[in-house]
Amino acid sequence: MKRTLAWIGILAIVIGFIALVYFTATGASANVIMAALFCMIVIPIFIYAFLMVLKMKNKDQDESK
Repeated sequence: MKRTLAWIGILAIVIGFIALVYFTATGASANVIMAALFCMIVIPIFIYAFLMVLKMKNKDQDESK
């Protein structure tokens, strides 16, 4: 599960970077460029938070057994 989420995160960052380069090269509006930057920051944070929740959930299940 962790490896899958890590690969998804890496892929999302790469796609976001490529989109950011494309948007800046084509002269997109500042709102589009800022949205791309926002997504490049927020997506990895969500993935990290999801992994933390899974880790805490598994820890709680191990203690209850």
